[in-house]
Amino acid sequence: MLAAQAPDLREALDRALAGGLPHAVLDGTLTRTGRCGEKVPSVRGEPGPVHDITAARTHARPALYAAVPAGLAALAGAGYHGASPAIAIPAAQRRNRPPLDISARTRNMLLRPVRCRGERGFALLKGRWRALKHVTASPGS
Repeated sequence: MLAAQAPDLREALDRALAGGLPHAVLDGTLTRTGRCGEKVPSVRGEPGPVHDITAARTHARPALYAAVPAGLAALAGAGYHGASPAIAIPAAQRRNRPPLDISARTRNMLLRPVRCRGERGFALLKGRWRALKHVTASPGS
């Protein structure tokens, strides 16, 4: 019932734009649900666990094509590398390669404090979700 009332990604990005938010932070989390046992795949989501990059290419990229040109920056972790050129990700230091140049280090330094607030929010939500799974509404339990 709650899922039916939740906005889809495009609606959420439209609300962010209308609210004057400067950026959105993308995060993907695998959450255990009863949805995996469905006989018919859900229209609103994937039928089972899907990697971040696959979900981003399928769901985030089409929604971002409208939001990014309208002025909303999309920020994500390094796991989203290759999902879309519209998603700003930190530069990764590769093993056995020269150190990152000053431009890449500066970009990472600027992205980190902006992304950290979104990441902290996701961590709080995940912790509360884990706690709520152990709560029952039945007074006899």
